[in-house]
Amino acid sequence: NAFKTLCLSVLLVACESAFAATYYVAPDGFDKKNRGGAQDPWLTLQYAADRVQPGDTVYVHDGVYGPFHITHSGKPQQRISFLARGRRAEIRGVELFDGRLAAVSILASFVTLEEDQPFDAQAFFFMS
Repeated sequence: NAFKTLCLSVLLVACESAFAATYYVAPDGFDKKNRGGAQDPWLTLQYAADRVQPGDTVYVHDGVYGPFHITHSGKPQQRISFLARGRRAEIRGVELFDGRLAAVSILASFVTLEEDQPFDAQAFFFMS
């Protein structure tokens, strides 16, 4: 029985991972018309944040973006990731989120916000 339970657990994790999606955000994207793919990226981080699910990854191309608010949680083995690509993805300005001014508001668990290179997270996501 323990072996069956282990096999079932591995199968469930594999199935959940199979449904993880990869999205893209770029300054020349379009939110409502595009599907968030590499060739048809979304425009805003907020649009992406409103649609991500556990295990999803959002690649953010170089450019200037507005503040955004993340409320969708990932799971321990299926984090939601916002990864900067290139050298400079900048989040500029602040908005009122949950009574506080912030450039990025994360009211969720298991969310990663960093660059996709092994450097300090603040190296590519500049907030001003």
